[in-house]
Amino acid sequence: MSEHCESTLCQRMGCCPLNKKESDMIEVLNGVTWRLVDDNHEPVSIGQDLVDFRGDSAVLTAAQCPRHDGSTGRVNNFFPSVFNLKWVKEGV
Repeated sequence: MSEHCESTLCQRMGCCPLNKKESDMIEVLNGVTWRLVDDNHEPVSIGQDLVDFRGDSAVLTAAQCPRHDGSTGRVNNFFPSVFNLKWVKEGV
């Protein structure tokens, strides 16, 4: 399976949403590895269907890990909690 997209996110993340197994939202910032997870602590992937707190459907198209201690990061330009998601540090 060598099919890959040309998205900027793929190039930045080193993954491809066309291969769901490799597209878990993982980001490294200042030596810290972050993973986007749901309420059950299961990894969330680009292209995954989401439901917000109002019950409205969405698809995960963009996410950014927290950039400083007071940040929660972003998911589709919203706070992750809108979709009952959160960024967690790996290995901590």
